[in-house]
This record gives sequence, C-alpha cells and structure tokens, in this order.
Amino acid sequence: MISTLSSWISHWARQRPEAPAIVCNERNISWAQLRCNVNARAAQLAAAGAGRGERVACLLLNRVEYYEVFWACQLLGAIFVPLNTRLAAAELNEILGDADPRVFFSERADGLPQVPAVLAALGPAVARFIIDAAADVAPPAAEVEPVAASVDDPALILYTSGTTGLPKGAIITHGNVIASAHMWMTDFQLTGADRHLITLPLCFTGGLMAASMHVFCAGAQLVLMEAFDEGAALALLEKHRITWLIAVPQMLQRMRDDAAWSRTDLGALRGIQSGGSAVPVPLIEAYAERGVDLMQGFGLTEGTGGSNLYLAPEFAVTKAGSIGRAGFSNAVRVADETGRLCAADEVGELQLRGPLVFREYWRRVDATADSFTADGWLRTGDLASCDADGFHYIVGRKKDMIITGGLNVYPAEVERVLEKMPGIVEAAVIGVSDATWGETVVAVLRRAAGMEVDAAAVENWCRAALAGYKVPRRCEFVEDFPRTVSGKVLKRVLRELYA
Repeated sequence: MISTLSSWISHWARQRPEAPAIVCNERNISWAQLRCNVNARAAQLAAAGAGRGERVACLLLNRVEYYEVFWACQLLGAIFVPLNTRLAAAELNEILGDADPRVFFSERADGLPQVPAVLAALGPAVARFIIDAAADVAPPAAEVEPVAASVDDPALILYTSGTTGLPKGAIITHGNVIASAHMWMTDFQLTGADRHLITLPLCFTGGLMAASMHVFCAGAQLVLMEAFDEGAALALLEKHRITWLIAVPQMLQRMRDDAAWSRTDLGALRGIQSGGSAVPVPLIEAYAERGVDLMQGFGLTEGTGGSNLYLAPEFAVTKAGSIGRAGFSNAVRVADETGRLCAADEVGELQLRGPLVFREYWRRVDATADSFTADGWLRTGDLASCDADGFHYIVGRKKDMIITGGLNVYPAEVERVLEKMPGIVEAAVIGVSDATWGETVVAVLRRAAGMEVDAAAVENWCRAALAGYKVPRRCEFVEDFPRTVSGKVLKRVLRELYA
C-alpha cells in the first residue's frame, strides 16, 4: 500500500492550501508552500541517489528545512537520521559510521562548530548539502511520486543518547509514527484547530516525534522556536494564541520564573505535557493557578518518543511523582526477571508492548534480542512500581540502583523527597564507591535562588521521611547539572565527578 506518512502533507495541501502549517520567526509557511518545499527537497535527494532504504543524515538546528528533509525522505522511502547537535565531532562521526548515510545535511560551520570535522570524515560517496537560509531549492517540474511503502518499513533511525555507552540506532517504522500521532490526538483530543509551540530540539526524539508528528497528521499549526528562551516562549504563547505545548520541567520552571510570567496572557493554552523527569508539585500548582493543565508523561526513544504512559491533570497532585497509566494503544506491565507480574507497590522492570514499540536496533541483532522478553515485551531498563489504583512510579534505572550495606536504594524515591524540601529546585541522587558499605548515597542538589540550604538541613529533612540507609551521606551543591539534549541529568557524569 502507499504509506500513509507520504500522503500527510499533500492531503492538507489539498484540503487547506492557504492555512498556516509552520511559523518560524518571520516565515509563515502554508500547507501548499510546504508541499512545494518538500517536493523540491525530494527531487534534490533523488538526484543525490537517496532512494528506498538509503539513509539521510541531518545535523541541523531547529529550522523549517528540518521538516522539509524529513517529509522528503518519506516520499522517497529513504530513512531519516537526525543527529544530536550537542555531540562532539568524534561522537557524530561514530554515529555516521554506523548509519552509513547516502546524503548529509548540515548547518554552515558558523552555525555548528563541529561541521568542518564531520564533513572531513565523510566518505566521497556521501552527498553533502549545507543549508543556507538565503538559498531555496528550486521546485521540480512535476510533483514527486510517492514510493510504495508498508507500515513495517523504516521511516527514521533515532540514536539513543548514549548515556549508558555507545549510541544504538532505534529503527522507527511508518507504523510507529502513525500510531504515535494517533495516540496524541486520541488521548489529548488534539485537532486541526490546535496551535502548537515547539520548544524542544528537533534532533531530540521529543521534539521531532512527540511534539511534531500529530500536528502534521491533524493538519494543525506549528510554531517553531529555533532555540528555547523563556521570555520568547511566553511571548509566542500569547502572540499566536498557542493551545498546546510540550516541554521538559526545566523549561517550564524557567518560564514560571521569568519576569513576564504574571503579565502573559495564557488564556488560549489548554494543556501542557511534560516528560523527562518528575514535575515538582509547586510548579504544577503554579500553572494550575493560571488555568493551565499540566500533564506528566513517560516515553522513550524505543517507544517512538510518545507518552507511553501519562498522568491526567486531575491526578497531578494526588498522585504526584507518578508517570500515570498506559496511553492509547500502549500495553504496560511491571514484571520481575522471570516475567512474573509484580504485586501492587512491588518494584520490578517497566515493560511495554504495542504499535509504538520500535522494530529493532540498526545492525545490532544481539542488542535487539536483549531488549525484548521471550514473550515480546520491551525491556525499558527502568525500575518501577504500580499502586493498587493502577498508577505507575519510576524508582530508578537498573544501572542507577544503589546497593549500600546490602540494601537497595532507588534514587527516584530519594529525589522525590528532596525536591519537596523548601529551597531545593532539583535533585539527583547517585551511588559512589565506599569501602565500608559498598556504595554510599550522595545527593547532588540545585538550590533556589537566594536560598541557603546546607547538608545538615538536608539530612534532617530526609530522616523525617526516609529510612536511615536511604538518607544521603554527602551533599554536593551545583548551579546546574550536566544534561542530555532532552534535559535529562547525566548521572554517569555525576558519578565520575563525585567518585
């Protein structure tokens, strides 16, 4: 059959040709213009030899051309490979060596300093295109004919962040993308009448998949930020009467702390979805006071970046810290190593199954096999529990679990207690080697501006809420944390720093 993905842009270009599809800075791209641009990119790719199954790598900042190249790939049956713009040249070259692209798109060298070293490492068979805003691609004489594809065909390869070692490329199929878009539209009742602000980097799964694909499926309007800035984000929310936003907690906190917060009209904004880490209750309440529902969700690259689970706003406070229940078309369970379902509040591994789960890792047969149980459930690697009401709680990564004196400490449990403490904005709990206890619990903390919180106060706060062996034996205070492009704290780096 003809891939549903390849028809999305042309469908809305026929139905709503003059309606705005993408707004970025002063550019206002209609659906008709977007179809023209996508066809021009597809012709450019085809001339460079990017046909079915060929990889097209993209090292770009947030810009309209990012979407043009993605949708051009879907027309041709090529496989889109977004690259993390924060990676060093050596890291990018490693991924490119694995992906083996036919075509490479990038910023100019003055836009991304890694570009010259990456270009120098590419083989002579790789076609290179440097995106320059001043040079548009000429449209082809005729519209590009979509290549026949099935829902099982690869649409893109998403490389994991590499926080646990070498990045792996998760193959996301046409069917995965379609299921993800339908999940967002169904669970959050998103339609073509919505206006979405994209604040996340498009090189990140959350930006390209979670925040964007349902917009194109529904024929809605997308307002794209080239880079996040809290003041600019607030201005765009008001100017474009934005109705839906996806952002990580750090972004939401920065918006809340901005001087323009109290005077910004948020009347059109009916919902915000956040992920990456738990949202503190005071922040949930701050948005609720402005009439905005703030929902929390859980997703991962191998789950197409969707909210595989989410917490509905009516439970945001009563079930604070929870990632909620399964999203539309997702199956979720907590199981032990034998596959036995865990009882209520028992800790096991969070596992997923359904049409959002990725097909396989690119050229990594063993890693793919290790990621699934014998009966087909995706192993997320996250330790979780499920309460009697069916709400799930992440207690940590398997690799992050701390064993001190033979007892298990789950970092997320300690972090939730710490982030309720007045004066603490964000916490990361790690285990470091200890000659007596095997590991000792260390809290790395970010204080609120102007607040004086010391280690003794932290210890007293924790002892009132936690068993003694879970209380941090050491506190380190930082201005900010090392993070992935998605805003997640790099605990591997923290363990190296404070070993």
